[in-house]
Amino acid sequence: MKLTGARDGAALRRAVRVNERLVRQLAFARDDASVRRRGRALWESGLDLKKLGRFAQAAQRFEEAEAVLRRFSSQRDLAVNVAIQRATALIALERLEEALEVLSRVVDEVGVGGTLPNLTARVPEMVDVIPVAVGLWLFLLEHLGRMDEAASAADAVIFALDPGATAMQRSVVADAFRLRGVAARARGDRAQAFAALQAAIELCDGGDLELLKTCARAMTERAVVLGEAGRTQEALAACDEMLARFGTVSDEIVQEAVATVRKARAALTS
Repeated sequence: MKLTGARDGAALRRAVRVNERLVRQLAFARDDASVRRRGRALWESGLDLKKLGRFAQAAQRFEEAEAVLRRFSSQRDLAVNVAIQRATALIALERLEEALEVLSRVVDEVGVGGTLPNLTARVPEMVDVIPVAVGLWLFLLEHLGRMDEAASAADAVIFALDPGATAMQRSVVADAFRLRGVAARARGDRAQAFAALQAAIELCDGGDLELLKTCARAMTERAVVLGEAGRTQEALAACDEMLARFGTVSDEIVQEAVATVRKARAALTS
């Protein structure tokens, strides 16, 4: 495995050198075909740099690639995808405010339920590019404590995305319902909080690890809401259900939720 990884790394570094050479050769190109070719070389270099873990260089290349590709209306979908790639590199660098700025611009341009038809026509598996970006946008709004914006964004996601369309859209909508519940709890609306959290949990049944994380967090919030409402027996049952389902899941985010539920249960029985 180590030898395979070393070969893959060497191949990526060679690809970066090839693309960087092309970027330099076309630096002063003026004809459209050459400029587009330079933009794609910047993009491909950014992708390989990101795979190599060289995130700062990747972010720079993605920014340059987007600027070049934006000159051509035919390259708009690719330019949006490049912007999303830049945001992921910025997240890896923990430059979260910058990443949020990029993703907010993408959402403003394309819309929460938008698509990239020119891109997906050529590469059908890219259908989830915008839902991925929307999911990261929600995550950053919440992580950075911008809860009013996060609540509005969650409502927009619930309205615009079809959870039955793809597994990724289902995951994003489930997290949006969880966020709606968190926001409702913060303003003291326990009825709406419970309803939203219940909707998130129902969407998570039978999902992948990302959905399981959302479900664990939503079940935790639901137990807390029930406890705050004085519905002690229901809260204890919710705690027990969550612990039975997730107590042995070896994921950091899930185990943080498990720890919170254990504390909440202990408080309910003290």
